[in-house]
Amino acid sequence: MRSDMARLLVERPRLGSQGKKPKKGYLKNWQRQDIELAPSHEGIARLRGKTKCLNEYLSPLRRYLFKQVGRPWDDVFHEMSQNIRLDNAIQKHVLDHVWEFIQTKVTVRGEVFCHGQQFRGRKVGEPIHTLGKETIWRGSFLYVCPRTGILREALYQRPSTRKRLVVQNVPIDASRGYHRADGIWYEVEFVPWTAVPGTFREANLQRPAAEITWSLAKETYGRAVLAVRRWQLSSREIRKLEWRIRSSIR
Repeated sequence: MRSDMARLLVERPRLGSQGKKPKKGYLKNWQRQDIELAPSHEGIARLRGKTKCLNEYLSPLRRYLFKQVGRPWDDVFHEMSQNIRLDNAIQKHVLDHVWEFIQTKVTVRGEVFCHGQQFRGRKVGEPIHTLGKETIWRGSFLYVCPRTGILREALYQRPSTRKRLVVQNVPIDASRGYHRADGIWYEVEFVPWTAVPGTFREANLQRPAAEITWSLAKETYGRAVLAVRRWQLSSREIRKLEWRIRSSIR
């Protein structure tokens, strides 16, 4: 890490530092007014510009942090600490921006890394990923793997713009049809609800036929049938099926 990183972040002039000049002819118009019609007082902030604010240049810090992906976070933090003095307010301010790019408290739920604390609008327990383009304040960020302590970059997840289909069943004929279970499309072979023995295990519900009531079968498939076999559709078959469904909805 550069020893002058703190100076790089604050090298720009503060926004609003030049103030706001009065419009041309403002004072002359005041002189031309009748003194009896003039207001009795004027606000002190009328001719003042907007309040000054910081205009920090964070790109060098961001580039440095993203170049450290794959390294142990302890080594990266130790390297930064050698060039940052905590008794210097400007240098300590660098660490305040570091926590805007890195999520250090990460929990594991199953095999999914989740936020262990609120971070840039993400709630506790929300899966770690990005939802927008790679920018300074939104988009990609870094996190520390809780298992290895390695600095990782959050995966990019493109937001879906396609309208979600709510159709679960598409009939083909009396004995075949398409059915979606847990988000996966299957081609299913059906038989009437009363045509199978009670010990038969239903292909989709994974339960004995004796436990499947008429109302449950009607709710699942839209008719009183049971699935005896099913085949998962390929990506090409799914695209054709969804195009067929969208064409029928229009």
